[in-house]
Amino acid sequence: MVASLGQTVQSGLLLGLMVGAAALAHHSQRAVDELRFAGQQEALALAEPNGGALRVASMGFHTGLADVMWVRAVLRFVDIEEGKQPEGVRWLRTMLLATADLDPSWRTVYFYGGGMLRVCGDIDGSDELYKRGFEVLPDDAFFPFSVGMNAYLYRDDREAAFTWLEQAANLPGAPAWYGAAASAFLSEQGERQAALAYLNQQLKEETRPAAREALQKRMMRLMHEELAEQLNRRRVEIEALMGSRLVSLDALGPLPDDPYGQGWVLAPDGEVRSAAREEIEARRARMKERALILRVTASP
Repeated sequence: MVASLGQTVQSGLLLGLMVGAAALAHHSQRAVDELRFAGQQEALALAEPNGGALRVASMGFHTGLADVMWVRAVLRFVDIEEGKQPEGVRWLRTMLLATADLDPSWRTVYFYGGGMLRVCGDIDGSDELYKRGFEVLPDDAFFPFSVGMNAYLYRDDREAAFTWLEQAANLPGAPAWYGAAASAFLSEQGERQAALAYLNQQLKEETRPAAREALQKRMMRLMHEELAEQLNRRRVEIEALMGSRLVSLDALGPLPDDPYGQGWVLAPDGEVRSAAREEIEARRARMKERALILRVTASP
């Protein structure tokens, strides 16, 4: 009877703590919004969750509080995805790190949290979560492999990418294709194939619309780079035989499907690329031209 009463009291305390934590998280979120919209950036940090302090305040129920924090973080990520709170990425990163502090062995926080921050464009935060996950779960090859792919896909750092991928591939139990991916980084073409394999695997496991769209866009760009490179090698060979530059794409013969779906064009610079990519390149060129004109006219 006494034991049963003790369990009831303990359950009541846990429920009360979780409800209180949810209220605290909600109150903190409202405070963050008010401060942000008022432009008080210095005060914003005071409203962000602190994992160490929350762990002490949880009175031993830190894993239950971590559950509450995780739900709040996911809700904030949805708001960012839908464009309702695009400026909340900093708070999201802090919330995810605090959740990891409360329950360090919870793989979900690192696995999905790192992906959330990558979708939001916070590559530094994504790396931080993946690296922390690797520290806590040193036999989990996913985390160093993901840091490596962040280095390649978003930082254009091939050396760092290869180092992390090789480390992941050498872990016991690592998927067999991790080793092939690391080896592929010895050539530029292999790098793209490894990255495409990684993105394709991520796409199979991802269900969130915005995250899937981000992965698909990155895949399209890599596929375009691969095909454009092949087409331009063929173009250079034909131009060498003809002794002149191509004036149309007919000489290249059958063309592969454009990943962007807009068809291939022979750009003014002589390169073969998708009409969609050519539009982006032309826009960049116009922006550079305007910037140059502004600098010239602004000079004394």
